[in-house]
Amino acid sequence: MATEIVQRWESLFYDKARPLQVRLAAASALMRHDSEGARRFSLDTLDRCGPETAIGLGIRELLVTQGGPCDALCVLLWEGSSALRCAAADQLAEQQEPRAISELVGALGRHLAPPGANAPFCIAALAALTQLCPPGSQVAPRAALEAITHRLSGVRHAAAACLLAAGPVPALAPLLLGRLRSASGRTRFEGTEVVARLVPAADACAYLEQVLVEESDDLLCWLARYELAQLNAAHQQAA
Repeated sequence: MATEIVQRWESLFYDKARPLQVRLAAASALMRHDSEGARRFSLDTLDRCGPETAIGLGIRELLVTQGGPCDALCVLLWEGSSALRCAAADQLAEQQEPRAISELVGALGRHLAPPGANAPFCIAALAALTQLCPPGSQVAPRAALEAITHRLSGVRHAAAACLLAAGPVPALAPLLLGRLRSASGRTRFEGTEVVARLVPAADACAYLEQVLVEESDDLLCWLARYELAQLNAAHQQAA
């Protein structure tokens, strides 16, 4: 029965004599169908119908608005339109698709450079990874480390949120400190803001003291002094 339904919707979609809205309605119904046929249809359609065509654009808009098979949404992470990539990342997070994690990490790595033009997608991908990766997983924080000293504050903020959501991952603490120590100025800000919650207190203190020696930015130095005071207060309370 399921196979017959899929075939009926496919025949409607591929009938070019039908109005565009009828074809897209058939595609919409099919992409919501939980079956191998729906997954295959979605992938085949993306391959056959480019985003420069009305039907191809319609398919892509359906996928990112109503949702669809994980594999098809992952394809959109690599397409040319930043808006589509962002919407696909949002939809994967909404659908709670852990199978998309590796694709999100790969696409994020590709779009971190050159900086600037791809910032909206980097932020969307980091937000999706924050929602999809379980606490304690190293996958999301490893990806976020690559962005924690990005030149744009929005990307750094999303990376910091991702690191905080994962919680302390001891194996990654030296990598985080290495990233922050090799940065300078405001590119250190968001990492400095969260470092005390992610690495051992002694290491965090050493890094914060280094910031005070090296930096002249008033806001960054104020933050380093504040974080040091918080660490010292916690140490005295514990003692």
